[in-house]
Amino acid sequence: MKMKQSIFVIICVAFILSCKQISQSVKETINPNDSVINKRTKDNEPGTLGEYTSITKTTSSSNTTSTTQIDTIFHTYQQLLSTGFLTNTKKLEQAEMALRKLPQYAGKEIFLYATVHFFDNGLILAKLQNPHNPKYVDAYRYIGSWSGPTPEPQSVNNNIQSQLISLNTFSFSNVARVARIYKEKALKVEGAAPLSLVFITIRNNQINWFPNYITGDRSMYSIGFNTDGTLKSYKQE
Repeated sequence: MKMKQSIFVIICVAFILSCKQISQSVKETINPNDSVINKRTKDNEPGTLGEYTSITKTTSSSNTTSTTQIDTIFHTYQQLLSTGFLTNTKKLEQAEMALRKLPQYAGKEIFLYATVHFFDNGLILAKLQNPHNPKYVDAYRYIGSWSGPTPEPQSVNNNIQSQLISLNTFSFSNVARVARIYKEKALKVEGAAPLSLVFITIRNNQINWFPNYITGDRSMYSIGFNTDGTLKSYKQE
């Protein structure tokens, strides 16, 4: 009996530690300024941490934040929880419909702000302009249903209006199109990492898709997408 209890305790501890690692992985992906990855990419070194699908480098000024894709060679803990969400058009559409039905946005237009992250395990992290005060931004999380809003701190110098797009001009189903094209191309690149995260950034009211590179063992390709998720460009670097 004591032996069974000991094994049970060990399993519980291992599970808790694993959950903390996953949480930290997501946190560092969404907030690269606070991550080890960001420190490595300041010197343009891709690094070899082996925990992330994509790396972003964020540079902030008084009124703007520009995000640049550095590499796509890392494999995240999110892959362990993969459900195929990124290529599931129906589930993506259901997530968008659920967002549109949030009571605080009844009769109001929804504006996406700065970034929206889509994970292959079904997690979506989004920022939206507050429906009652356009100077405010709220964070939302989706895992089967939407939770939030959580106030998102903003600098007085931040130009919120330039980092907005209407949900009426963007469909979550576009993510599936991007993911399918990316995966199709990556299959032909030896050593390319599996895709477990697709996200957009919004700058000057325009969408930028990430990841925008496919990196293999022997080659690297830049890949670009139109707003609707169709292929815009693809070439070997």
